[in-house]
Amino acid sequence: METGLLTVVLLSVTNNMPTVLIGALAIDASSVQGAVREAMIYANVTGCELGLKWLHLLAIERIKISWSYYFGIELTLPVLLITLSALALWLS
Repeated sequence: METGLLTVVLLSVTNNMPTVLIGALAIDASSVQGAVREAMIYANVTGCELGLKWLHLLAIERIKISWSYYFGIELTLPVLLITLSALALWLS
């Protein structure tokens, strides 16, 4: 879960692709193996893609969300925690 949270924080100050690459390099450099490594990889991608998917889907529906609201606790954190919890249940 920490990997997904750190990814979202990094995503808020950088672009999507550099964040995915930095996360992938960090996971590759770690000594973690097995299911934990797989969970970290999924959490990295989930944290990065969450932002782009939400903003795109809401824009299609003509719902405007400011960046300050998006990166606040009201939207991103609950969705991320639910998604990462589902990932943890799926991998266990």
